[in-house]
Order: sequence, then C-alpha cells, then structure tokens
Amino acid sequence: MSSSTAPMVTASSPAWSTQAQPEALCTVRALAPEALSAEDRQRWSALESHAIEPNAYASPHFVLPALRHLDPGSRSEVVFVERQDGPTPQTLGVATLTRRTANTLLPLPHTEVYQSLHSFCGAPLIAAGHAAAVWYGLLRHIRARTPWSFALVVRNLEQDGAAHAALKQACSTLGYTLHDSPAKQRAMLLPADTGAEALKRNLRKQHAEVERCKRRIAETGELAWQIHREAIAPGVTEDFLRLEHAGWKGEEGTSLRSQPAEEAFFKDMVDGFASEGRALFTELKLGAQTIASTSNLVSGTQGFAFKVGWDPAYRKNGVGILNEAELVRHFPQVCPDLTAFDSGAEPASFIEKLWPGRRPLVTSMVLFNAPARWSLRALGWVREQRARRAAAAAAPQQVEAKPEA
Repeated sequence: MSSSTAPMVTASSPAWSTQAQPEALCTVRALAPEALSAEDRQRWSALESHAIEPNAYASPHFVLPALRHLDPGSRSEVVFVERQDGPTPQTLGVATLTRRTANTLLPLPHTEVYQSLHSFCGAPLIAAGHAAAVWYGLLRHIRARTPWSFALVVRNLEQDGAAHAALKQACSTLGYTLHDSPAKQRAMLLPADTGAEALKRNLRKQHAEVERCKRRIAETGELAWQIHREAIAPGVTEDFLRLEHAGWKGEEGTSLRSQPAEEAFFKDMVDGFASEGRALFTELKLGAQTIASTSNLVSGTQGFAFKVGWDPAYRKNGVGILNEAELVRHFPQVCPDLTAFDSGAEPASFIEKLWPGRRPLVTSMVLFNAPARWSLRALGWVREQRARRAAAAAAPQQVEAKPEA
C-alpha cells in the first residue's frame, strides 16, 4: 500500500474476469490521496450518487478533508476498482484503505477501510451489479500489495446489507474467513416514522412535554424552525460551530471548535457537500437568535446526521430535542427525496425515542490465514477471562457466619 507521502499509481494485479460478469475485465488502481486527479475525484463523486449502499463518510467530500486535516501523513491510499471495456474506464468501486499495526481489534498488522474520528459508517462505495467483484478486487489487491497484512477490517458495516452480503460472497470464493462482531443497533429515521402523527407515536407520553417546552420558549419570543439544503450561508455554519462548542463539549475539549484541525476539516467538508447541494442543516431560532442546530450530510437517497449543538441557556427546555422533533414533523415536506436518515448515534442515545427505526451494524474482519484466526481466537479468550474476573469482583462477597460462642 502506498504511503500518502509518496504519491504513486499502482496496479495490484492484471485484469481479471468474474463469473457474474464474464465479459468484464476489471483492474485496480491505488493512489495516494494527493495524487488524485480532478477526473479521479469526479468519478469517485459520481459513483457516490448511485452506490448500492449510500455512505456519506465514504464520499470524497468527507474522506479527503479528513485525511488532510485529521490524519495527515497516514498510510492511506484510495483504491479504484474499474472495468476496462472501452476507451473510458467504468468505476465499479472506490475504497480508502489504511495500514494498521496491532490494536485492540486484532493484535497483528492489518488493513482497514478508512474511518476518521468522525466517521460512523464503513461501507465502501460500490456500483450495483458489481459488489462481489469489487470486494474480490480489493482483497486481491491487499494480498498482493501488502502480504504482511493479516486481515481486512471494516467497521460499522450494515449486517446483511448489500455490501456485507457481497463481502460474504467474495470471502467464500477466495477461501477467507469472515468474522463479524455482535451487532449494535443504530437509530434510523424512516419516512413511515415521520410527520406530525408519527411524531406523537414515536414520543408517546413525552410528546405532551415536548409541546409544553415549545410553548414555554415561544412565550419569550417568536420561535421558528428552519432547514437549509440548497446553499449553506457562512452564518449557518458559524452558528452551528458556536452552539456545538457551547456547554460541556467545549468544556471537555471535544467540540469541533476545540481543535483548529477539526474546525478546518468541518468547514472544508461542508463546503464540498454544499457545492453539490448535499449539506443539510436544521435550526431552531428564537427571534433572530439560533438556539439549536444540527449538521447533516446527504449521500444518494440517504441522509446522515453528523453533529448537534444547542444553547446551554435553554437546556432546561430541551431545545436540542425540540430541533430534532421538528425534523421528524416536517420530514415529508422538506426531505421527500430521502429514503432513510442514519442517526450516527450510539445505542441508548436520546434520538432513539424520536427515530424508532433500527439498523444493525457490525465490525467485519476478513481473516486471510491461520495466524489471523488463532490471534483473534486468543484475543477472544483473553477478553472472556477479563470479563469473568470483572464479574467475580463485582459480585457480592459471601461472608461465612461464625458460630456463636
């Protein structure tokens, strides 16, 4: 795998044909991120619009700013799987791969599909009808270019989704072991769960409290909700960064504004999505003041929630939840083109009450050989022993009663 500090173009293997597409000759090109041409970036972006599994976090508008600002100097490459059946190659898949040393997932060197600190979904971008061939090409490329790599790791992959199913097929063809972690449930917003009546169903008894909070705030001024999709004015981005930095995130240094590199990444990333009308912000405003804001991304026909912010002065009125509730209420009118909205949230997040849909996500590991399988098995044993010791330490201790004198 080429280093990002040494731009190069490589072909991992000669062209091959697949049983599903016997007429299609496929090749792999791997480039350092800074070596991408304008045409490469355009093909990457074009593939995103019709990928079998939408993923804003695999978009060039997300990955390239993340590599530039959040992971400079990382050992990453952008891999194109293409079909050479004419004067212009057809892009079948694009994945950003990065080298990893031993870590808590696997105590051996391996390759991962790149995810930044702020990435919440891991599927590469793959064209319909070519999913297995794309995975086949990526796995062949990794084995040829990095024989020291014991596995491929894909985090946050939808269990039994189109990309995951194709990965299973490719592993079966090549004789590799596919290991999936236990699935975690990600909150999703589906069109059937949106609108005023659906909001009542979603919130149940809490709906009345949400409405009371709205009335309390509205008593102090004009309360309005806005959505921005076509163009994102600088003031909208600034208000979001200000609110996301307010309160505990700023105090703990976890907000985007806390680190210059993260703020630069966010602005660069939003500019890229906004240039194609695919950045989406929602705002709750009290008069001219924005008191809650969310930043979101659109990829294909799916939305992806990114970050939220609210004014801590209105915390007791739950303005962050009010802002999210208004998106559910107005979704049929403002997002009729979207078939789903991924929350990006961890299990037990407050958003689960508002967004009742669920998406099972796993970390998939393609184990290339016996040492990888043994290593993962040993790591599982160590974790099991630690869990048992922790459980034993937390259990009430039995105290033997002494006989009375």
